Amino acid sequence: MSTEDQQLIENYLRGSLSEAEKRDFHERLEMDPGFRDVFNFEKQLFDTLSEKSWSFVEKTDSQEVKEYTALFKKKETQELKESLEEAASNYKNQKPGKGKKWIWYASAALLLILLSLIPFIASKPDAEQLYATYLDASKLPTIAVRGNNEDSLLIRAQQLFERKDYEQSLTILENELENALKNRGAIYLYTGIAQMELDQFERAETTFDQLIDSDLMDNQRGYWYKALLYIKKNEMDKAESLLVEITQNSYYNTSLAQDLLDELR
Repeated sequence: MSTEDQQLIENYLRGSLSEAEKRDFHERLEMDPGFRDVFNFEKQLFDTLSEKSWSFVEKTDSQEVKEYTALFKKKETQELKESLEEAASNYKNQKPGKGKKWIWYASAALLLILLSLIPFIASKPDAEQLYATYLDASKLPTIAVRGNNEDSLLIRAQQLFERKDYEQSLTILENELENALKNRGAIYLYTGIAQMELDQFERAETTFDQLIDSDLMDNQRGYWYKALLYIKKNEMDKAESLLVEITQNSYYNTSLAQDLLDELR
């Protein structure tokens, strides 16, 4: 391909052609298959290597996109980008007749590069999914003994909780927690989980901290549910730190804590 054609394609991709030049360019694409092949490859390289394509995510607040941006900014990725730029330059200096073979190899290389990024994307754990998987409310201790009239309100709170009516359940739980003389550990757990389910994260963290700092039998459970709170908030570093503490000290749900750690790492 001539130097003039290379410059023509570059000017088109950069949007610097006049309307008349664009019409002539489009006509040539339709009439000249060889020129069209070269243009398609040049466009692929331009879209892949342009600063705009590699930096557009800077303006987003999405956490997931920010993570992908960090991946693209890695030293290895930048070296890859430089190699592609060098390959593109070498391609432009190829002798006539070698273009189509180079296009095939380069396109295959680009495909392999994109496929190599899939594990980074696919392996990112989904916070909501992890939270739902590891939150097993069926393992909670019973909050009150059914048939005991003194515990009628707590029985009602547990029934509401089991129906996922966390708001009404929480109204009872928070009131009972102030005066309860027994089952306080269980009430803390139900209260904290209900707050967590209602996205009352700060209140839930306070509730679990109060349980952890208590001398109640269930205080070790507070670490586990606080870790799940961090998962739900997508604060994975904090969750991982707490899960490590659970496994190192053989606290409640040590085995599950290790499984969850393995998924986060």
